[in-house]
Amino acid sequence: SLLSIASAKAYATEETSIAAVLDKFHAAASRADAQTYFSLFAPDGVFIGTDATERWTVPEFKTYAKESFDAGKGWTYVPQTRHITV
Repeated sequence: SLLSIASAKAYATEETSIAAVLDKFHAAASRADAQTYFSLFAPDGVFIGTDATERWTVPEFKTYAKESFDAGKGWTYVPQTRHITV
């Protein structure tokens, strides 16, 4: 039906938009671009670290990352797979 086609197109557009934000997020981290990187978090966002118990509020993570970013040292994550649910 036309509704199903429209829904599928809307989902694909949302998925593409989300993927673009994630790519921008990772690129900013790689360049140690703190301004762009942290602008992509929601105000009440949470950074989940490499350990399941590692959870940082945005202000906590800014403090943690400041020294590295100020020194021009970011980090690079290369996505292998991506699963986006809208």
